[in-house]
Amino acid sequence: MLAGIARFGDSASSFTKWMSAHSFGLYVFHYLGISSVALIIAKPGLLPAPVCYILSLVAGFVFGYGLYAIISRIPFFRWAVLGIKKEK
Repeated sequence: MLAGIARFGDSASSFTKWMSAHSFGLYVFHYLGISSVALIIAKPGLLPAPVCYILSLVAGFVFGYGLYAIISRIPFFRWAVLGIKKEK
């Protein structure tokens, strides 16, 4: 079954290629967005729980990719935070 899925279900679009190229940024920075929504909105009980979960999901992606886009363009922070050296 896994071999069939690997053969027939393995497709890539421009969106999935972009997501796989930037997945490290989501991995590194996603928790900052989730925890900020939880601290600011969910902890005081400003919104119902399902809305807070959806906002946390959106904030995880937005903060993750946004911070990666900013920090990966600044040479010192790219090296200090992400451990990526300048490409020669």
